[in-house]
Order: sequence, then structure tokens, then C-alpha cells
Amino acid sequence: MSPNPLALFAALVAAPFTESFSAEDDAFVQVSALFQAGWKPSSKGLEKSQALYRELREDDQVDPRVSYAFAMVQMRNLKYDEARRLLDEVLAARPNDMAARRTKIWVLTITQSYTAALVEMEKLAKNLASENHAVKNKSTQQSAPAPEEIENPSAEFLGRVMGFIDGPAARIVA
Repeated sequence: MSPNPLALFAALVAAPFTESFSAEDDAFVQVSALFQAGWKPSSKGLEKSQALYRELREDDQVDPRVSYAFAMVQMRNLKYDEARRLLDEVLAARPNDMAARRTKIWVLTITQSYTAALVEMEKLAKNLASENHAVKNKSTQQSAPAPEEIENPSAEFLGRVMGFIDGPAARIVA
């Protein structure tokens, strides 16, 4: 039995995103409302989430986490071009947002835009290298954990996507 793509998405991409909220955060409330309105794939739910997002955009500057959540709703409803546009906005505001970068790579992979996915993977790898360098410098002042003790969803994600592009998608990638 093959894995559920949505479950893979949640495990690899969306889970780290949820850690950036506290229950008192306005963005948390807005994200929750978007998910409640649009997560179940239906034209009515999508329309409701689109209306809510338009309303949020009119009020003032939208938190990039809200745009990221709306991109995920768009993906859930198979609106990949809109999701990609939203992720571009998020990454323009937060270029080092690894969850948004992973999600964009996922969208590009789903839509078979493998060349663009490889470009984004390189950006994620550079962010990852910078983050690892900062952790290494910090750990010289204290005992560093063993490499197998370090959890890194971005590194795991890059490995899995590269395995897919180099394996099942290899005949499609030019």
C-alpha cells in the first residue's frame, strides 16, 4: 500500500509550521478560521476560506503565517498555482522560512516542475547549512549532541524529495 500523499505532506511540511504559534496569537486565530473554513475539499469551503482571506488582507498587513496557511488550504483543494503564488509572497516576506520553502518544493514536485523544485531545494540546503553552522558555533560553548540525536525535518525532506526526483521522476526530469 502506497503512503497517503496528504499524510506525507503533514509529516514533512506542515507539522513544523504549527510550532510557531501560541494560543493568544492573532495569527493563530486567523489560521484556525482559514483551516476550519477550507480544509475539507469542497467548492463551498474553498469559497468561504477565500472570502475570509480577502477580508483579512483588507484589514491590514497579513501575517505571512496566515498566507502560508491559506496556501495549504489552496493545496488541499488542488489549487496549486494559487498556492505557489501565496508561497512566493510568504518567502518574499520571510526568505529563511524553511516550512514555507519545503511547502513550495512540495507544490513544485506535485506539479512536476522539477527544475524549479531543484532551485528551491538548493535555497533550502543553503538555509540549512547556515542554520547548522550557527548551531555548531553555539555548541562549542556546550557539549554538542551526537549527529544521530539531531532532528532536522528540512534535511529529511530534502533527502526524500531528492530520492523521488532521482528515482521515480528521473525519466521525466531533463
